Amino acid sequence: MKILAIGDIFGKTGRQVIRDYLPKLKKEYEIDLTIANVENTTHGKGISRKHYYELKDYGIDIMTSGNHIFALEETKKYINETSDLLRPLNSNPYHPGSGTTLVNIKGKKIRITNLLGTNFMPISVENPYFVLEKLLKNKDCDFHLVDFHAETTAEKIALA
Repeated sequence: MKILAIGDIFGKTGRQVIRDYLPKLKKEYEIDLTIANVENTTHGKGISRKHYYELKDYGIDIMTSGNHIFALEETKKYINETSDLLRPLNSNPYHPGSGTTLVNIKGKKIRITNLLGTNFMPISVENPYFVLEKLLKNKDCDFHLVDFHAETTAEKIALA
């Protein structure tokens, strides 16, 4: 199984890079699952419905985010219509959307989870370590991939 994880797609230039290279990469390397962080896809903050569908057309399977996921009001309106655009699981539980999803690839269950760090973030969130610990108790997957959107290296190392 081959999984491609793409970091932050930023604005028009980021979308163009995905358009120009992702289909070729997926074909050449026989990629089974493509995950990308898309929270800055539309003009550097947020992701519009139009750009969500554009990235889907280019071949992104699962989209993760971070603290800018709801920079555009329209995202709040369409995120519940998707199961493949994730908001941070440890953000406000009253926010729309899901923070984790389960997909089946080549007979394997793969869980993808999006978490947000706490240091230097403008919004308050639940402790990402405790949220992940609760989720791991489910043991409902063969593999669990986590996009941990954090500002400090120390937080990232602690989660790892």
